[in-house]
Amino acid sequence: AKLDLVISVDTAVAHLAGALGKPVWILLAFSPDWRWLLEREDSPWYPTARLFRQHQRGDWEGVFDRVAQALDAVAAAFVPSDSADAEFRLGVDLQQQADLGGAIKCYERAIAIDPNYAAAHSNLGVVKQQSGQLTEAIAHYRQALAIDRNLAETASNLGSALAEAGETEEAIAEYERALSLNPNCAEALINLGLLREAQGDIAEAISCYEQAIQVNPNCAAAYLNLGIALEEQGEEAEAGANYERAIANYERAIALEPNYVEALHNLAYASIRQGKIDRAIAYYERSTALQPDLAETLIGLGSSLQQQDKLDEALAVCQQAIQQLPASAQARCNLGIVLQKQGKIEDAIGCYQQALSLQPDFPEALNNLGKAFEEAGKMAEAIDCYRRAIELKPGYINPLTGLASALHDRGQFADAVTCYSQAVKFNVGHPESHLNLGLALLLAGDFQLGFY
Repeated sequence: AKLDLVISVDTAVAHLAGALGKPVWILLAFSPDWRWLLEREDSPWYPTARLFRQHQRGDWEGVFDRVAQALDAVAAAFVPSDSADAEFRLGVDLQQQADLGGAIKCYERAIAIDPNYAAAHSNLGVVKQQSGQLTEAIAHYRQALAIDRNLAETASNLGSALAEAGETEEAIAEYERALSLNPNCAEALINLGLLREAQGDIAEAISCYEQAIQVNPNCAAAYLNLGIALEEQGEEAEAGANYERAIANYERAIALEPNYVEALHNLAYASIRQGKIDRAIAYYERSTALQPDLAETLIGLGSSLQQQDKLDEALAVCQQAIQQLPASAQARCNLGIVLQKQGKIEDAIGCYQQALSLQPDFPEALNNLGKAFEEAGKMAEAIDCYRRAIELKPGYINPLTGLASALHDRGQFADAVTCYSQAVKFNVGHPESHLNLGLALLLAGDFQLGFY
C-alpha cells in the first residue's frame, strides 16, 4: 500500500502493480509480449505504467542507463512534504524499521512545520533516548507534555529517561503523574517499582509489581520483578514463604516467555537457595543454551556443577566464565574451588589470590584461600586469611570454625574457645558449632561449661 515505485521485467509483479494503480516501470525485451504493443512508453491497460524497451536485441545496458537517468530525475524533483502529519507518519515507519536517524529527521521536520505537534515531540524523545541522547530526549518529552499534559505514555517515558539520567525523585514524580493519568499503565508501575526497590522500599515495590500484574496478567517482566523483590524482602519469619512465592512468579514469567533468560537465571538461583541443585543446573543450562556467552549464568552454572562434584564440567564452565568476564572475582573464586577439590592446591591458591586482587574485600575468597593454605601446610597464612575474612564479615561461620580449628591444632585452646563462642553466638541453630565449643572447653580444662 505504501510503494512509491515498482521496477520490474515483464512478470506477474508488473501486472499486479499496474492493476493496483501503483507506479510501475517495466523493462521490456526487443520483441515484447503483444500486450505492450510497439514503440510506446505508456500502456493503455495500466495508466501508471512506464515502459523501457530494448532498442536492439540483448541491449539491457541501454535500458538500465535510461532507468537510472529517470530515477535521478525523480529524485531531483522530490520536494519534502509540507504536511506535518505526513512527516510524522514517515517517521513512525522509519522508527519501526529501526532507522533512528531517518526517524529523527522526519520528526524534526514535522515539528518545524508544526511546533506544537505533541506526538512528534513525544516520539522524537523516544528515538533520542534510544540513541543515547538523554538531555534532548528529556527536553522533547517535557515539550510534548507542555503542549498536552494528558499524555500518560509520554510522562512514563519521561520518567524512564530521568531514571536513566540518575534523577530518581523526578523520575518517580513522572511515573506517578503517568499513573494519575492512566492507572492501568503497567510499564509505569513496573518502573516505579524498580525505583522504590532501589531506594530500599521493598514493600512498596512489591505493591507496584502486583498492581502491574492485575493490570496486565500477561506481563512477564512484572512477574520477574515481583519474584526478585520477594527474594529481597527482609522479614526472616517469611523468608521460606517468600522464596516459594518468588519461584512461582519466575515460573509464571517463563510460562509467558519461555526464552526469558533473566527469569531462568533467577529461578536457578532461587533453586540453589532451596538446596535444589539439580533443578538449578537444568535452569542454568536452558539459559546458556539461549545465551551462551552470559557470564553471570556461566558463573552460577559452574558453581552448581561444582557443588554436585561434576568437576570436569565445572572446570570448563568456570574457565568459560572467566573468558567472558575476566574482571569477575567470583568467577576466579569458583575456579579456585574446583581446582582445590581436584587436589590442585597451588593452582587454587593462585585463583583465590587473583580474585582478591580484583576484590580485596571478598570474605568468601579469603576463607577459601585460608582453607587452601591450611591444606598446603601453611598455617600462619591460613590463620591470617581467616582473621581477615572475619573482620570483613563478623559472624561468618566458615572462617570462625576454620580459625578455631587451626588454633586448636596449635594448642591455643583458649583462643579456639573464643572463636567457637563467636560461631555459636552468630549461628545459634548450628549444632556443630555447639559441639566444637564443648570439645574446646573440655580441652581447655573447663569441664563444667564443656559438659553443659
